[in-house]
Amino acid sequence: MKLSGHVPSGNSSRIAFQAKRGKLPEGTEWNCRKAQNGIAGKHKMELPKAQEMSGLYHDSSLQYAYMQLTQYIKGRRTNMEFLRFLSTVRTPVLDTFMFWISYLGTPFVLIGVFEWYYLNVNKEGAYGMSLAFCFSCLFCQGTKLVVRMPRPWNLDPTFQAVEAAIPSAEGYSFPSIHTQSIVSVLGSIVYLSRHILVKAIMTILIVLVMFSRMYLGVHTPLDVFGALLFTVVISGIIWIRWNSHRRSFDEQNMLKFFMPAFAVVLLCLTAALLVNGTVDYSNAKNSFETVGSALGFSFAYFIEPRYIRFSVEGSVVQKILRFLIAIAGAAAIILGLKALFGTGVPMLVIRYFLTIAYLTILVPLICIRTGLCSRTLVKKRLPQI
Repeated sequence: MKLSGHVPSGNSSRIAFQAKRGKLPEGTEWNCRKAQNGIAGKHKMELPKAQEMSGLYHDSSLQYAYMQLTQYIKGRRTNMEFLRFLSTVRTPVLDTFMFWISYLGTPFVLIGVFEWYYLNVNKEGAYGMSLAFCFSCLFCQGTKLVVRMPRPWNLDPTFQAVEAAIPSAEGYSFPSIHTQSIVSVLGSIVYLSRHILVKAIMTILIVLVMFSRMYLGVHTPLDVFGALLFTVVISGIIWIRWNSHRRSFDEQNMLKFFMPAFAVVLLCLTAALLVNGTVDYSNAKNSFETVGSALGFSFAYFIEPRYIRFSVEGSVVQKILRFLIAIAGAAAIILGLKALFGTGVPMLVIRYFLTIAYLTILVPLICIRTGLCSRTLVKKRLPQI
């Protein structure tokens, strides 16, 4: 096929690939040069860089992936410009404020929120909250391992994040787990609460945590809003199924058994990528912790409704004591097991499994035995006529 002197802009990358692979007819060197110039102009990069990128992949089956990559690089440049703008308005006071706001999105804080809700407010609602958290976290952690997007300061070495926030920014960048965590937990409270003031406060905290991740320079807008989209969709599906089948034990059990299955899938994926060297321990660690937590919640779903059945009713003093027992014991388990057995992969899963099992099973048992809470009566089903 004889190519004309005109190269359509939409085919410039394809022609550059063909030129790299030596499949263009003779006399088309000018066309190839024009195609590379088109790549350079379209993506605002120097010509040598465009020539290098036009030969990144030698397999024609990856041409589409290459085009998606170039489009994504253009989008990430826009994201970085927004982070640079935020870096111009940083102050020491605002840095400290945003650092502590961002800390609200850590698992330790949000597990505390869940535990208070579970022990003292609405046990059934806490079950739904934990499902929304675990399903969305399993999905986002898996997405991190598949996409493997570097952090902003690795993407652009000239960009400087807030120094205090860098050590806690573990793993890959996309999507933001802080955003996923805060949206799934506080978003569930927004959904469950009947008080406008509570809804407003939770919504403001969600927005502040999302903004803080960008202000601190540890996530781009794509990371934050991607996590928001994933979490809202997954949590919405969970809550629709949970509420529409509230009286259907079979439906709830199906939902509860899906979660350990997804946790095992993430466990296998993470282990495979770690073993073959695709990811290192620092990028895989959070996935193993998520798997342990999800398995712990799954165990609680099976045990508590059948054998414990505690009531959330009680005085203010009783509720505070329940919560203190839960938090003190969880801290002892996490710190004690870490000191005794280290942070190897098996212990990551076991440590978080035991922590969640303690919070959801052992704490209610302790409270029942000490009189801090009582058991609920089992409602017998009437036979259908």
